Amino acid sequence: MQIDVYVNVMENGSGLEQLMAAATAASFTPAFAGFEARVRQSFVRQGAMALVGAELGEVRPGYCEIALLPRPEVSQQHGYVHAGILATLVDTAGGYAGFTLFP
Repeated sequence: MQIDVYVNVMENGSGLEQLMAAATAASFTPAFAGFEARVRQSFVRQGAMALVGAELGEVRPGYCEIALLPRPEVSQQHGYVHAGILATLVDTAGGYAGFTLFP
């Protein structure tokens, strides 16, 4: 089983708001065309992400996916992935989701 963390700064809310945001995101033109390469190049320099074994998945304007395979080294005493590890993944995914929108 793999843990996936998705952060989408283009979609927040529910119902109609999500549908409208999704339509906007689909037609959104990022300020910097090379946003995906820039995020991927930055991610490979992340020592913390390498340490925990996180992998960068899909990257699109306002969206970033990071995946992690659970294993004992990132788990707490009950065998679940430690909340600190999850918070690190969410923080990183959120930062990169925002970074995709930078000029």
